[in-house]
Amino acid sequence: MCDEEAELVVARYADHLEGIRSRLPLAMRERLDSVILHDAQIRECTLDLRRQRLQLCLVAGDNQSGYYTVDLEYQVVALDRLDLPSLRLIAGNAKSQLLYDEIDAEDGYFVHRFLFWPYQSVDIYFRTVQLHKAPTPARLPFKRAVRYQELGAPDL
Repeated sequence: MCDEEAELVVARYADHLEGIRSRLPLAMRERLDSVILHDAQIRECTLDLRRQRLQLCLVAGDNQSGYYTVDLEYQVVALDRLDLPSLRLIAGNAKSQLLYDEIDAEDGYFVHRFLFWPYQSVDIYFRTVQLHKAPTPARLPFKRAVRYQELGAPDL
């Protein structure tokens, strides 16, 4: 893709966000306005299948601006649209880093799309979300256990 085409993609996405911004949950507007997730690492991921909730704790930031945790709790997650093998792979790899994320609205759901390094993506379709941001002293070490857990079985 040439530079002009790449710039058009960014401009079109910005226009799209402006079109859906007023419908987005407050936490997603906050994410767009003041929470930078680039290079974030997963500290913990918990999927509650019965309650259709996904809790994702990330550590983001850098040496210049400081580090912070971002706790995202997605509620009424569309489990049938969640790529569980990809989520498990991403959350289980201590070296995974978030390259890019985007927010959308589709088919009555909000969508938070993530692209992690090494190149693996996951899309979270949800109805509501909560976001909490707090300072943390440092980036996560690459040699650590990433906590991923699944709770309950989905109601049939």
